[in-house]
Amino acid sequence: MRKITSILFLLSLATSFAQKLPIKVNVAVSKMGDNKISNSDIKGTEYIFHERIENLYLDVINQTITVQTRGVSKNGKWLNNKGQLIQYDINKNNLLWSKKFLYNMSSLKQENGTLLISRPDKTFKINPENGRELLKIKDYIYYLIGDKDIALSYKIKTSGISKDELKAIPTFKL
Repeated sequence: MRKITSILFLLSLATSFAQKLPIKVNVAVSKMGDNKISNSDIKGTEYIFHERIENLYLDVINQTITVQTRGVSKNGKWLNNKGQLIQYDINKNNLLWSKKFLYNMSSLKQENGTLLISRPDKTFKINPENGRELLKIKDYIYYLIGDKDIALSYKIKTSGISKDELKAIPTFKL
């Protein structure tokens, strides 16, 4: 009986340490500078993430921030290939969603509310409100032209070699 309780205790202890902590964003209003004309403080809002920020996209239409975090090795010399993709609502100050992001296999494109994750063999359009995949295409998106609502891509063959053909895809069809 004692052996069983000690094993159960060790298992519960191991699972509690293995659980990933939820992503926390600290928000603080602080002084960013001085207004010399009115002799007053310029205040701004700080969003503090607990991991190194690789990229940041501000969506002024939806009032959200898309943040790519990426950790470093224990000695601090190398970047990790794994990170998080985080969508944060700056009006409500809450985390909308987060998902794992592999830097050695994926790239992120964002423009005018369109959020695309490209891998060598496919591209996913992500719903910015909940982080779910809306659709998948077998093109690798290289560039988004936001004001024209066009994505530039190459079609990927099953052999893994791209054709010598550049395609312009309307992003509303993505």
